Amino acid sequence: MQSCFTAESPTVLQPRTGNWALIVALSSGWGNYRHQADALAQYQALKAAGFSDDRIILILEDDLPNHPENLLPGVVRNQPGGDNLNFDVEVDYALSSVTPSDVMNILSGMVTETTPSVITSTENDNIYVFFVGHGTRSGLVIQEDEFSSQFSYITGQMLNFSTREMYERSAFRRILFIVEACHSGTLGLALATPNTVLVASANPFETSKGANYDSELKTWVADQMASQVVRMMASPS
Repeated sequence: MQSCFTAESPTVLQPRTGNWALIVALSSGWGNYRHQADALAQYQALKAAGFSDDRIILILEDDLPNHPENLLPGVVRNQPGGDNLNFDVEVDYALSSVTPSDVMNILSGMVTETTPSVITSTENDNIYVFFVGHGTRSGLVIQEDEFSSQFSYITGQMLNFSTREMYERSAFRRILFIVEACHSGTLGLALATPNTVLVASANPFETSKGANYDSELKTWVADQMASQVVRMMASPS
């Protein structure tokens, strides 16, 4: 099931002159292959649609191409026998180097010592945000590393606080959040900023589903909604 959450009634929009994107894979390690593969599929789809690297912020641990379990070194794919997505990729931040607060700073354009590359959008820019990973009723999980039991969360309240602050200083035209995670609809319940929409792969009470099992790699290489979104991006008509 997919859920869509629209905030307050939209306000008058300025003409669009540009686009920005933030893509975040919130997990690492071979067992979470599908999350980074989904993020790379989004990244390549946006570049194919005309986004330049200076308008995409990519947060990715990038540990799959040379992972010991990867039987196809250097290759990351989103469907069995599919194209290698690991080409011409500019990773802005390793997941292990950022906190939830860092992610919010990157989205809202706040340059800090740990977030030198941020979205510098204006009232004429649309922003596309793709989050993929694990989720709970508390929010989206950021795991410190592949084997860690320590977690931190991106919450709906954090999204609402950051986007509200951005809205008040006219820092975007529209924001579309696509969230692929279990219980991802939880984030939408707190989002109340005008001109923002959140599409979740699951409502607050259910899990999301993996897709595209690759028997050669012996792992799931996509998530269900994320793979549908990439297909739509490739065929916008």
